[in-house]
Amino acid sequence: MITDKILDLVFGFVNNILDALPIMDISADLSVLNAFLDIVGAALYFFPWQKVVPILGIIMMLQAWRILVSVIKAVWQLLPFV
Repeated sequence: MITDKILDLVFGFVNNILDALPIMDISADLSVLNAFLDIVGAALYFFPWQKVVPILGIIMMLQAWRILVSVIKAVWQLLPFV
C-alpha cells in the first residue's frame, strides 16, 4: 500500500512532465513500398519453408545455448570462492 502510493506520486510527477511536452506526429507514407513488398511476398511464396524453419530453429537454439554457457561462465568467474 505504501509502495503503491509512492509509485502513484512518482508516476503522477512523470505524467505531468510528459503532458507538458508537445505531441509529435511521426507518420510516413509507405505506399511506395507496396510494389517491393509484393515482389518479396511472391518470392517468399516459393521459398522452401519446410526445410528452412528447422535449420533456423537449430541455429537459434545453439546460439541460445552458447549465450547461456557464456553467462554461466561469467557468473562463475565472478564468484569469490572460485
